[in-house]
Amino acid sequence: MDKHLKRGISAVDLLFLFLIITQISCFIWIFPESWFGFLIVITTYYIPLLIKPLNNNNKILLSTYIGITIHHFVAFRNGFFAPTFGADKDASGFFEDASSLAKYADQLDFSIGSDFFKSFLAIIFRYLGDSKFLGSELSVLFFVLSLIFLCKIVVLIKKENYLFHVVLLFSCLPTNFLFTSVTLRESYQTFFFILASYLALQLIERKSLTKLIQLLAPLLLFGALHNGLVSFIPIFLIVSLFYSLDGKKIKFSRGVKFILFLLCLVITVSSFFALTKAGFSSKASESVVSGEVFDYSQEYRDVENSGGSSYGAQFNSVFSLPILFINYMFAPFPWQIRNSLDLYAAFESLLRFLLIYYAFKGIRKKKKNKEDTKALAFLFLISLSLELVWSMGTLNWGTAMRHHLIAYGILLVLGIEGLTNSFRRRLYKIYN
Repeated sequence: MDKHLKRGISAVDLLFLFLIITQISCFIWIFPESWFGFLIVITTYYIPLLIKPLNNNNKILLSTYIGITIHHFVAFRNGFFAPTFGADKDASGFFEDASSLAKYADQLDFSIGSDFFKSFLAIIFRYLGDSKFLGSELSVLFFVLSLIFLCKIVVLIKKENYLFHVVLLFSCLPTNFLFTSVTLRESYQTFFFILASYLALQLIERKSLTKLIQLLAPLLLFGALHNGLVSFIPIFLIVSLFYSLDGKKIKFSRGVKFILFLLCLVITVSSFFALTKAGFSSKASESVVSGEVFDYSQEYRDVENSGGSSYGAQFNSVFSLPILFINYMFAPFPWQIRNSLDLYAAFESLLRFLLIYYAFKGIRKKKKNKEDTKALAFLFLISLSLELVWSMGTLNWGTAMRHHLIAYGILLVLGIEGLTNSFRRRLYKIYN
């Protein structure tokens, strides 16, 4: 980005922060149990002023603050008034269970899945205030952290010209600000996935053992948040190691690459089995080890996915996976739309299809021009791999909208150039 676009902290920025701090001080006086939640509000407005590339120019900073403010509005509404859309069941349940644990539990259960998340919230509530607003603001904080590392990925893959579009579309997608501003796991899962992707890109570029060790931390936390995500950890590691096999200075033949890939596969899978046997496991990962993954996936789908938005596909063999995946990614189809929620879900499915299409088209174009596509191909493959894992346990496009959020940011980064340029061309044809 040009130097003249970069900015520092101005007097206007400081005045803006002063006004926010003054107003929030009043709220703390009125709601003392939520003091740490209001501290998070101040922090999230201050962070973009210090962090590149969010502070590169006023346009990017404005889009950042628009997204952050919408998230805070949802958190405030959910914390002090009626639950917002999507926060009336799971989010309220997480808060109530964590609040009860904070008050009464002598020992906390950090088993993989929802128990891990509830215990994390319970620790926060026990020492920093038992408040639904605080729980919601923690999710907003992780959303802001996700946005920071997503923008760092944009810079790494040299798409800085589209930072404004990425920030705006990532922050202002309705399902994003509705589900990452309340006490749900999506904000945390999104952050750890984006952070792991960022560290993996650095591993691919620098091939450092330190980077590999750093990568393990967000991956383990990512897996700890959901039963099904533990089984995704070895997939992520295998793909990361494969793309880091050679670089600009060292090139391996296809035969050597294949041998190294098999070695990476054996080491990663062996480590996965060892961790599962040692206790870092979930029902999903145990089903992989025992060879009962199809049975577990169908049982999970039967329990978790009921209601009118079900697309009804069965997962009973590897041959059913393509149909299942297509339904998960792009349902509801036009003939399945029955209400306004279905219509919105169809809009998101169309957006997802376009992002995947333009991401693939962009990678293919760069490949033809003999440009380096390693980082782009890695992000594309790892995002679709995550979606594939989610599809095995999801039969409901209402639930799927929440799961899609995790990979949405990466797919947005990959497809934004083609999507934006196509939109501009169509506007030009309309008005000229």
